[in-house]
Amino acid sequence: ELPWKTLSLSLLQTIQMALLGTVIGIVLSFPFGFLAARELGPPTLRPLIRFLLNSVRTVPSIFWALVFVSMLGLGPVSGVFALAAYSTGYLTKFFYEGLEDVDSRAAQALKALGASRLQTFLFAIVPAARPALTGACFFMFEYNIRAASILGIVGAGGIGQDLMYYIEWRQFPA
Repeated sequence: ELPWKTLSLSLLQTIQMALLGTVIGIVLSFPFGFLAARELGPPTLRPLIRFLLNSVRTVPSIFWALVFVSMLGLGPVSGVFALAAYSTGYLTKFFYEGLEDVDSRAAQALKALGASRLQTFLFAIVPAARPALTGACFFMFEYNIRAASILGIVGAGGIGQDLMYYIEWRQFPA
């Protein structure tokens, strides 16, 4: 007989890990995306931020899980931090590209009317970039659901941890 209750709870934990990892990634990525975008962030910081986040993005989420499991121990907290780190790298890239691709005419019009940089950003750039930013967030959440289901293999919680348990104990029907 299949352990439906255990598997259901592990599946719920996997979805929670993906959701938390994505939300943390969004919160961290938005300011980094602003700082990394041309015409928005400081030119001296832009290359450094892009380099650091490119480096974060090149490391697979399962490796981040190994790092956080070694730092924080076994369990879903390590998985959430691994997904948040990976999400931050990707979402920052999506965010700064989305902010850079905005048609600048609305921002120029607001500047001509005397709007501050913050007002121009909030009322011209962000609304125009919202579809791209929202799409990136949904893409990352979908990716994180798939990644969270595998992170348990290294002890980072979720349904992957049950999968490894059943494989190791040769309980193949489960």
